[in-house]
Amino acid sequence: MNHATQVALTRRILSFLDSGTTELAARPFVNEVSTYTCAEQLQRERTLLFRQQPLFVGLSQDVGSPGSYLVHDDSAVPILLVRRSSGELDAFLDVCRHRGARVVAGSGAGTESGRRRFSCPYHGWTYDESGAL
Repeated sequence: MNHATQVALTRRILSFLDSGTTELAARPFVNEVSTYTCAEQLQRERTLLFRQQPLFVGLSQDVGSPGSYLVHDDSAVPILLVRRSSGELDAFLDVCRHRGARVVAGSGAGTESGRRRFSCPYHGWTYDESGAL
């Protein structure tokens, strides 16, 4: 931020303190109901918020042990996070490339041997912990 902008902002803040006010709008802003119900708006928000920014999908402890997995659905794209037996964390689409069926749902903790395979319920296409067929 340049010096002139800093000075102008500081003066503005100090004037608010002196007058005991804030920089409020003249009247409340009212959103139209369609803002909350419009399918086009929802798609724009999903694109801006879920496709163009990093996503927080869980804590590392949620998939802390080898074989643990977690499915994230909030972005309208099913993402499967898996803790590999090597300890690395991997993420890939939770869909079978053959028919698009989900290969797993929810979350699970790794057993002593760990979950190393995820299978499509239709034809049994099986993916390893890194998403490879």
